Amino acid sequence: ASRRSQTLAGMTRAFDINLRALGFLALLVGVFLVYNTMTFAVVQRRPLWGTLRSIGATRGELFRLVCAEALAIGALGTALGLGLGMLLAQALVKLVTQTINDLYYVVSVRELSLEPEVFAEAHMQVPAIIGGRCAATLWPALQVIGGWRPSDPYPDHPSGRALDIMLPEGCATTPTNLAMGTSIAEFFMKNHTKFKVQYIIWQQRIWNAEVETPKPASEWRGMSNRGSCTANHQDHVHVSFIGPNVAPDVPVAPAPEPSDEPSKN
Repeated sequence: ASRRSQTLAGMTRAFDINLRALGFLALLVGVFLVYNTMTFAVVQRRPLWGTLRSIGATRGELFRLVCAEALAIGALGTALGLGLGMLLAQALVKLVTQTINDLYYVVSVRELSLEPEVFAEAHMQVPAIIGGRCAATLWPALQVIGGWRPSDPYPDHPSGRALDIMLPEGCATTPTNLAMGTSIAEFFMKNHTKFKVQYIIWQQRIWNAEVETPKPASEWRGMSNRGSCTANHQDHVHVSFIGPNVAPDVPVAPAPEPSDEPSKN
């Protein structure tokens, strides 16, 4: 199954690259069209600019006028582009699916959907961002990678230096789910120096990079039962990275000022 998946991935890689190249080409053409449109709009109205200057308009006012016009046109174009783009993508998805069926293998795609963000990088420290991006790239089946949250009993998540890599099948103990979790956990263990990993938890077992050497996940130190599947890290791999206990871009609450009132004892 693994060899078949690799073969199919190699067959479709060139097709995917071609689609991305055409997308970038369309973006480049769009940039030139926007530039030419605004240039033409400014050059065409040179007599108007001269008239406005003669009655007292400043260069700054004319510049702001052109920028306001460009912003209005851009907002309108963005709204129309998003709507028409979705309609066009909905129509073209059938043609792309038919091409894949003819060239590679049979797939069935009936509708277009926009996937939610897998990994939110806000308030995350750099090692955790790199680790999250790497996990999302190497395991495309992942749908959610938890990161920063404002409160937690431990400082790892509030400081933005920990990941909860949620498995697609949740708490299911299927061979596929367990194999994916184990491969993720052991990947970060083997590359703990590159990613600045502090410790990893998976399947109610913990491995500490600061005091232990790499070994199979099944031989990691056991942890006490915390009651639920999530608390026992059976539906996700927890990875904490080395870093300060302060999240980037999150203001630290000031310490309370000492009161001048005498204590009431």
